[in-house]
Amino acid sequence: MNVYHPKKQKINRILGPNILPAIIIWLLLVGDGRNIIRYPLGYTHLVILKIWNAVSFPLFLALTSFVVGLIGFTVGGGFGTILAPILMIYGFNPKSAIVMVLISQFAGEIAAVFLHHRFRNANFGFNSHEIRHGIILGVCGLSGILGAFIAIAVNNRILILYNVVILITLGSLVTFIRMPNSERNISLRKASIIGAIASLNKGLTGGNYGPTILAGSIAMGANIKKTVATISLAEAIACSFAIIGYVYGGIKIDLLSILVITIGTIFSVFPSVYMVKKLSTGSLKKFIGITMISLGILLFFKSMCI
Repeated sequence: MNVYHPKKQKINRILGPNILPAIIIWLLLVGDGRNIIRYPLGYTHLVILKIWNAVSFPLFLALTSFVVGLIGFTVGGGFGTILAPILMIYGFNPKSAIVMVLISQFAGEIAAVFLHHRFRNANFGFNSHEIRHGIILGVCGLSGILGAFIAIAVNNRILILYNVVILITLGSLVTFIRMPNSERNISLRKASIIGAIASLNKGLTGGNYGPTILAGSIAMGANIKKTVATISLAEAIACSFAIIGYVYGGIKIDLLSILVITIGTIFSVFPSVYMVKKLSTGSLKKFIGITMISLGILLFFKSMCI
């Protein structure tokens, strides 16, 4: 006489159709029947290790771009200036690193423009001073195409050493320039000159655009929060020009790396813009300047080993 056991019947229903696939998967993980006793979990630890190795570096890239984005979008510059050398230190080809920075920053800056306007750090309404200033600075990004062509043509060591000089120079300017007591708008003529120089550096190094504009704007007494917001609009336009130059030059890029860096960058935008709204940028200005100088020195020693 068979006795009905509800719990036993439930276990049979679960294991019945699934037991054979489970045994096959287990044997595949074990790898060899002789290892079943020696390694009861088989090579599961190796599988986990391989999965971790596959995802750890992309996660690290995303976290790096998030942290750098917090700094760069908060002070209106330094994203590409900091991230490009870090990617080179990680082992990426300098030209590929620059393209990754340009694409991820373009996405981040577009998001930052909308948030700056929403938080009223700047007025990006039609025909406002900020929109005109940003467009002028951005259109000067045409010189970024020239910078991209030059970067493609020159030796990687020269490109890295140029980046070192720019990092240390602009880092010193951003750190030690004192802001005038009075705030005023920068003329469009002066803005166009600063924008052209900054865009050339952007195409050459993937960064140094925001810090160049920020240093000049601080010296001329511009409103810091409006300058930070305006740089986001200008950076987006300048990045697009530089990206065109690199794409035309046939630079190959890692799509997965670009994706994870872009995701980390976009996630950093909201807290950065909020901090611009709430915090003083004086201490952050000094922080990014010192960080730029440190990265320049580190990149210099790295270049000696290439």
